[in-house]
Amino acid sequence: MFRRKPTPGDLIAAAALDVMRGKVKDVPADDGMCLAFVRVVVQHALGLTFDEFYAHGVRVESKVQNRPWWARDMERGLRAKGWHVRTPRWGPDGDPARYAVTEERYLRPGDLLFRWDTAENAFGEHVGHVGIYMGGGLVMENIAPKYRHNSARLARHHSVSLTPLGDWPVTTVIRWRS
Repeated sequence: MFRRKPTPGDLIAAAALDVMRGKVKDVPADDGMCLAFVRVVVQHALGLTFDEFYAHGVRVESKVQNRPWWARDMERGLRAKGWHVRTPRWGPDGDPARYAVTEERYLRPGDLLFRWDTAENAFGEHVGHVGIYMGGGLVMENIAPKYRHNSARLARHHSVSLTPLGDWPVTTVIRWRS
């Protein structure tokens, strides 16, 4: 399949395609399980355990004790490891560097696209969102259909969709490293 040794990103993108083919077990069935979806794909791609995957995250201060991992926790942990892709930045008034430019020339299939400043829990804390860049201007993500009107839902997994790149701003692009 690959002419060179595949990168972790190559393997992640291939595993995401395996989700479409029905070859990946334990894909979350519920909407809003974006980090769990990415975890399942990365575990399938790289042979990691649950604990090995979450060891890359950093728990963010929270009002909720013993809460589940959120995408913003993983984004912060992977940034701290230096795995983020340096891209030009843009932002709304007053914060010109909030979001990463996600032009395809900066991205590779298998990159993880995070946004920490979206989706809030009952305490008003941002929990974040994450998807997998597939190449060809598409992002695979787990999200409720009401938030992605331009997305194609996977028949096999209602909670998983393919979304055009640029439909949502990205705070960090992560390129997984071994």
